[in-house]
Formats: sequence, structure tokens, C-alpha cells
Amino acid sequence: MLLNILNSKSVFLLILLFFCQTSYGFKKNINETNFSGTIKNYDNEQRTITFNFPGFFNEIGKVTVPIDSKGKFHFKLPISYTQNFTVEYGEIATLLCIPEKQFEIEIAGGILTDKKKIRDNNEYFVKVISPFQKETNELVIKFFNQLPAKEFQYDNYYKNLVQKEPKDYLDYIKYREGKYREFLESFIKNNTYNQTFNEWAYNYISYESSHDLLYYTWYHPTKNNINLKTFNIPEEYINSINTFNHKNPQIFSLYFTMYLEEYANFLLRSQSESWTENAMQAYEQNGIQGLFKIYSELFESTTPGLIKDYLYTKFFTDLFRTMPEDFNKIYSDQRVKTPLLRNILKNLMETNKATVPKEKGDIEQIESETSFNDIIQKYKGNIIYIDLWAPWCEPCLNEMPFSKELQVKLDAKNITFLFLAVNTQEGTWKSTIDRLGLKGKHILLSKDQYNLIAAKFNIQGIPRYLIIGKDGEIINSNAPSPSSSTIYEILKNLSE
Repeated sequence: MLLNILNSKSVFLLILLFFCQTSYGFKKNINETNFSGTIKNYDNEQRTITFNFPGFFNEIGKVTVPIDSKGKFHFKLPISYTQNFTVEYGEIATLLCIPEKQFEIEIAGGILTDKKKIRDNNEYFVKVISPFQKETNELVIKFFNQLPAKEFQYDNYYKNLVQKEPKDYLDYIKYREGKYREFLESFIKNNTYNQTFNEWAYNYISYESSHDLLYYTWYHPTKNNINLKTFNIPEEYINSINTFNHKNPQIFSLYFTMYLEEYANFLLRSQSESWTENAMQAYEQNGIQGLFKIYSELFESTTPGLIKDYLYTKFFTDLFRTMPEDFNKIYSDQRVKTPLLRNILKNLMETNKATVPKEKGDIEQIESETSFNDIIQKYKGNIIYIDLWAPWCEPCLNEMPFSKELQVKLDAKNITFLFLAVNTQEGTWKSTIDRLGLKGKHILLSKDQYNLIAAKFNIQGIPRYLIIGKDGEIINSNAPSPSSSTIYEILKNLSE
């Protein structure tokens, strides 16, 4: 709806961000959780293990960790609330992390070569060792292994999502949730009582259903080539969305963060064209103050509590990322009561007030036809450390201070730090480089250029790091990040 009628570039950019996945972390005043683990009977077949952490704004941060010769790995991450994350090594498991604690796991030996044997022995491929985290996660692992989910979450779910009419899909979601709740009640009855697990599990089931109802409202018409404006959603369906009990959970499941994102998108899609025109007119006449007034009226009409606070926080954080000069004109954390979200805004203000000497990066313009090989040929003779990133990617931004430190340490070496930005607007890209004071070579890739590179190196997400030798040949297409304990020595040795 908005994309067709907005002609103000700034308003378009700001409102468009509400329809995109964004990421904002909790970088200050958050204690780090120490993650560690061991691969039993490690044989060096796979030298990395991957973790995925959902951010509060539904951005999944992928952390790829090297495994040493003894099968051990470790890293630290600021975790601000009890939340789901996944670990991937041959298979994928969902775990629950309680913040500010040690989190140690053990991966079953042979999982890469003989999954069937492990399953036949009723052995879970991941075990949590840390005493404080162990009891809850044993229940989480057992829950997912016993949950009658396959018939709902795979073939049937996506088939129903595309094929069912709204009323039938609503009935299907209600039926599925009923079955899940029956299972959960029996599961709790037959296992050791654990308050953390119980709260998380009920949260998971209820927010999964609500997320899936919202997801259907755009996914179904899109897949069936139906215009979103003409797609009719019955009143009963809308009521099920609007009457959902918006709790303020202390334990965040993956579906809770996904639900918030879908709800924000649904709220804006539900507004009339006249509302959008009013927003655009308000911005043209009164600048960001006028636009904020229109959005505030919309936010104030929603359910009080966490949902409303989320909408305000998302507005402010998007504005800070895209138009920081306007952020100072309207920012106020008085509208946000949820402590966790107030902390995000507090961190933004601290970042905004910080006076850090800026250094200019070397921004280069390239033709859309320029290939990856053409790009790296420019720096042949140097070791090239490539950083694939985007201004909206919080894990990418979290690595930038380490990257700057790495550049200083390796300043006298023949190393080129090449930053390839993806999926972002040129103005946002340049302003982020300037705001971060990020030296190095900077190139903004087109969508096609990034897709070709992603296909070439099997890149599933960012950040991603590559090392190119002095001869222009690939040394490592999945290199350690700037924050890793090994990257300095690797680059130093290669440059000598």
C-alpha cells in the first residue's frame, strides 16, 4: 500500500523500515554469557559450529565459532533476557539461555556421520552441561523431540498456509493450538516441575499461533497473486488477532519476537490510504515532528504495555539508523515504560552523545556489471580481508569496533580491509560509515552482485568474512570474525 503512493524519499524510507527485519542489540550494561562446549570424539571433519540468536526485533544473529583440534569451542555474547537460541552442527537443536550465566554444551560424537545410530540409541545430539542451565534445557530438548509437530509445522502447515481460505485457516490454527496445549499439559504432568520451562512453553505455543495468524494475512495473498488491498479477511479472523492477550513475558520465545514484528507490519498495512497521505503531508508541512504526531496517535490507539512500547522503540531506533539528525528533534523515552526497551533507547542516546574522532573510509563506486573477481583484482598484491555487512545488521555492527582495532594493529602490514555492503540504500550506507568512523575500502554491492557472491561461497547470512591471498586466490571463504581470538595472527602471518 505505502510503496505505491509515497513520493517523499525520507518518509518512504522511514515507513518502509517498518516492513523490514531490523536489528538492535543491547551492547551496554549487559553482562556477557560465556558459551563453551565440546564435540565428543572430534575428528576435524567440520571445523566450525553455528549458533543463531534472535534479537528483540526479530533479527537472527548468526555466530560461527571455530572448533579447536581437541573439539572444544567457546565465545562470549551479551544476553539480556532469557531467550531461545539454536545450535547447528550436523543437526539443529533449540535451547533456552538464562542470561549472565555459564552455558556449556556437549555435542554427540559421530553426529555428522551416523545420525541414525544416535537416534536409534535415543541419544540427543546436544546436551547441556552447566548445572544452572541443565534442568530447564533437558525439558526443552525433550519437549521438542516429543512434540507432535511434524504434521503441523512442515508439509501440512505450508500447504494450509497457501491453500486454505481465511476461515478454514483460522480453524486449523485453533485446532493445532488445542493439540499442542493438550500435549503440553500431559508433558508437564509427567515430568519434573520447572517454572521457567512452563512459562516458556506456554509462551511459545500461544505466540506461535498468533504469529501464524498475522503471517497468513500477507503470505497467503502474495503466494496466490491476490492484491493485498482486495484480500478480504473476515471479521472473526480480525477479532482473533485483536483480542489476543498481549502478555508481558519475562521469558522470550522465538515466536514472541517474530510476533512483535508481524504485529507492527500488520498494524501499518491495516491503515487506509488517507492515513498514509496524512502522514506524508504532515512530514512535508512540519517535518519529523509532524510525522511523529501521526504515528504517536496510531501507537496510542493500540494495546497498552509492551506492544505499544515496542512500536515507539522501533520508530525511534529506525529513525536513529536512517535520519540521526531528526532523531534528536523528537526523541523521548517517557513514552516507553518497559525497562528492557527503555534500556535500548538509553543506549541509543549514549551512542548519540558520544564524541568519537571520526576517520573517513575510502568509498568506491563500481558498475553494476563489475564481478567479484574484478573487485579483488584492484587489491592484488595485498592480503584482502573482506567483510560482508549491512547498516541494519546488528551482529555486523557489533564487530566494527573489533575491526577498527584490528586495522590499527595491522596498519603497517600489506592488508586491505574491504567492506562490501549489501541490501541497503546508498545514503544509509555512507552515513553509517561516517558515523562509525570506519576506515578501509568500501563498496556497495547491487542485489545481483551480492546474489552471485552468496551463491559462489554458499553464504546464508551476514556478517560473513573472507580472506583473499596476495595472488587473488581464496584462502578462506568463511574466515573468523574481527572479534575472534585467532584472526590477528592469521592475517599477520599471511602478510609476512
